[in-house]
Amino acid sequence: MENSETNSFDFDEVDHLLRNAELRDQIEPYVDEAICRVNVQAFSTAKENEFLESMLAWERAPVLPPGLIHLYLSLALTTLQWT
Repeated sequence: MENSETNSFDFDEVDHLLRNAELRDQIEPYVDEAICRVNVQAFSTAKENEFLESMLAWERAPVLPPGLIHLYLSLALTTLQWT
């Protein structure tokens, strides 16, 4: 008779592995030496997925033009001075 915890763990691990394959496919266009320097083999599959998700979020984040960055920082500094 099989233990329900063992079955749950197996299903979770399969889900993590499937998600990992999706994330690796999605991040492929962005792979460079910075990503390759991280030893993801030291991570569990779930932790590697968190890392890949954060890298994808970073790569897909919108880039603001320099003028808007300057405006944002100026407003932020002005707001900090008034608080």
